[in-house]
Amino acid sequence: MTFAYPWLLLLVAALPVLAWWRGKRGQQAAFLYSSIQLVKSVANLRRSRAGQFLAAIRWLTLGCFIVGLARPQKIESEASVKASGVDIVVALDLSGSMESEDFELRGERVNRLVIAKDTLKKFVDRRPSDRIGLVAFAGKPYIAAPLTLDHDFLEQN
Repeated sequence: MTFAYPWLLLLVAALPVLAWWRGKRGQQAAFLYSSIQLVKSVANLRRSRAGQFLAAIRWLTLGCFIVGLARPQKIESEASVKASGVDIVVALDLSGSMESEDFELRGERVNRLVIAKDTLKKFVDRRPSDRIGLVAFAGKPYIAAPLTLDHDFLEQN
């Protein structure tokens, strides 16, 4: 397992120190009393361990959150593929104008985006040895799929 941001795991190491410091500082009183005489009758009650349990759960949750921020990644396998081809990056418009239904596909009126996806799928299927990437945009571009030979991954994205 690898992490995209392994330096964030240093924060997990700091959690026990923070928990110790918070425990040393003491807890804030739940209620403030002007006189101790008012609460002497409840002084004989046993203290619940629920507070300690909830504090431990909070620290554990914070630790899990930090590990999640580090983005754990499992690399199942790496395949080395030798192929001679070209790198192609396709730009796909996702703006509102692509919703215009001015094409027909198999006798049915469809919007421009459906036609673009269908054309892109046919294009990708004809290029098995080329690395293809996808950049989508609607105002601002973003990488929908990096350059890859895994065309199934490309179709999913």
